[in-house]
Amino acid sequence: MNVQLIPDDFRNSTFEENLELLSNAYPEVYELVKDHNPDSHRLCLNADGSANVVNMSDKTVLYPPSAEEIDALNERKLRGMARKFDFSKTYLVQGEGLAFNNSPVQNRAYSELLGITPMGVKEVEGTDGQPDYLIEPQDTAFLPFLRVYGAGLGTQLLRLLKEKRVAYISVIEPNMDIFFSSLFVIPWKILHQYFSARGGQMSLIVGDTPENSIKREGTFIKQAFPFLTSNFGRLTTINDDAVLGRLLSAAEAEDAVSYKSSSAGWYDDQKLGLFHSLRN
Repeated sequence: MNVQLIPDDFRNSTFEENLELLSNAYPEVYELVKDHNPDSHRLCLNADGSANVVNMSDKTVLYPPSAEEIDALNERKLRGMARKFDFSKTYLVQGEGLAFNNSPVQNRAYSELLGITPMGVKEVEGTDGQPDYLIEPQDTAFLPFLRVYGAGLGTQLLRLLKEKRVAYISVIEPNMDIFFSSLFVIPWKILHQYFSARGGQMSLIVGDTPENSIKREGTFIKQAFPFLTSNFGRLTTINDDAVLGRLLSAAEAEDAVSYKSSSAGWYDDQKLGLFHSLRN
């Protein structure tokens, strides 16, 4: 492991500016990080001077050993980002279920959305064993809502905003040490300003359990725009498969509750608006 650990008492201008942002815009996160001392994961530098994070228990690093390889990894993550449209499962079932569960407005919008989707609908098995319907990854520049599970050092987020237009974003990082490390690396103020200047919002959920994180994300969605769960991208950069699995499972359950709790008339209006936006 050819890396250099950053001293515990090191502080740079990026860190100080991030603390100022958090104290004003994300006070709950500020309280968590202001006196935090990393333990399990520490910020370090690769041989070429690029930032990395070392797992102190097994001495492995989270990122490749050079800035060039990290950029390539971020690009692969963005290209493989999942994109989901929330088609009612009963929509693809012919017979009485279609007419009973969906209004004529929904049926028309679903039909035309399916027709204009370049990659079509892919059926996969959901975490509950039931079918889930996903849009195959597409090269589209607009994302109404992006879920980021694993902030890491945040470099992938800066690249994302250069390539995509995102209205709302929810960033969940369960590992406090890793999020703390990101405060030295990227200016979170840029991300905050990007969304606030466009009338969108950014949610930061740090250091909580996967289940609680998703509940808090659900609260953010309801306050921002409940329809967000019907069309979103998901960028996963968490290296812990068990934690990621718990996040995905909890999110699926939370989305199902959100979907069912929406009134039919309001939901139809919003879906129709999305349909026109996508078609145009």
